[in-house]
Amino acid sequence: MATSGSKNFSLTRNDIINAGLRKIGEYDKGETPSGDETADASEALNVLINELAGVYGADIFLRTEATLFLQKGQAEYGIGPSGNTMADTFTTTTIDGLESAPLSALTVVDSTGMTVGDIIGIEQTADSTVHWSTISSITSATEIVIGLDTTADTTNGAVWSFTAFDTTDHITEAYVQTALSAAHSAFDIVITVDSTAGMSPADFIGVKLTDNSIHWTQILAVDSATQVTIYQGLASAASDDGEVYAYTTKAYRPRSIFAPYRRSADGSDNQIDQIGEQEYRNLTLKSSVGVPNLVHYRASLDSGTLYVWPTGDGNTDKIVILANYYPDDFDSASDNAQFPVEWSSALIWGLAAELGPEYGLPDREQKRNFQIAAAKRERALDADIEDAPVIFARSSQATRG
Repeated sequence: MATSGSKNFSLTRNDIINAGLRKIGEYDKGETPSGDETADASEALNVLINELAGVYGADIFLRTEATLFLQKGQAEYGIGPSGNTMADTFTTTTIDGLESAPLSALTVVDSTGMTVGDIIGIEQTADSTVHWSTISSITSATEIVIGLDTTADTTNGAVWSFTAFDTTDHITEAYVQTALSAAHSAFDIVITVDSTAGMSPADFIGVKLTDNSIHWTQILAVDSATQVTIYQGLASAASDDGEVYAYTTKAYRPRSIFAPYRRSADGSDNQIDQIGEQEYRNLTLKSSVGVPNLVHYRASLDSGTLYVWPTGDGNTDKIVILANYYPDDFDSASDNAQFPVEWSSALIWGLAAELGPEYGLPDREQKRNFQIAAAKRERALDADIEDAPVIFARSSQATRG
């Protein structure tokens, strides 16, 4: 018996659309739908897959583990891809004459618009490179002090400064963890670590400070296997071996979450309870500090909010959740469905049923297509079951507060 030896069958967006249109007799095999018909069918298909996940619970295969980094004393965390620490506005000036290395106190033409803590870039006139540092103080309208700079002399070099729009809401599906390889001081932007493996420019980076808070900014440059330059200098001192986290992409808003647990620095996990809106609202002091043991998740249209109680004391850095997501959109003709292959027939018949009324199919035929689509959907849902026993028992409502 000859077989292909491959197990990689998949359907693209247009494969599903063409098959759905054939089911309702709109096209014969080999014919090509018009652009408008493809666009309309694509819209219907995106509506369908989100309904399957959000209404019918077709999302077991979309579940993803996500890690929330806790900030000391913070009770609420926005969950979604928004939030960027890079600047969108700059202040520009120039060095007033010659400044010799090592640079520290700089005389500039005008310091208007600059503030302490701003990120500052100084042009090195010899090779036109830019050295990045942080403003530690502004002593006059023409003099600023930066973190110690050991780069070359600069004459009338350009100066740029901006305020980073930082956020303490950091949740991601994948990150790298390392540690500082030396102690660091406030305003340091050149950070030495055990390893920069997995880090890239523009990645988010969090450095654990001695006060147990995490300083979040972004990576300006990966200088070597053990050194990075960050956009915004450290808010305060950091100890040798302090934890460092870096990641590229923030997690999207989950439709729902479940199975939250704390992950300690040594990698051990401890389950925590997920509670509802009313139970969270009934907590008397939501700013209590301690070891987090309760979370409440509220989904909204554009983002979600995770409430943590008690707020972290800085010793617990991470809460890990399992998140139920919506499937990826079909944006182009070649996009594959983010569904297992056994869902192919359910997607095709579901789309055919949705398109029937738009193409004026007789009521009897529309009813038949919806019945077939429902049967296909239910069989696919029945196949997507969790490998776990179901236990029926009486429950009692515990009181927390």
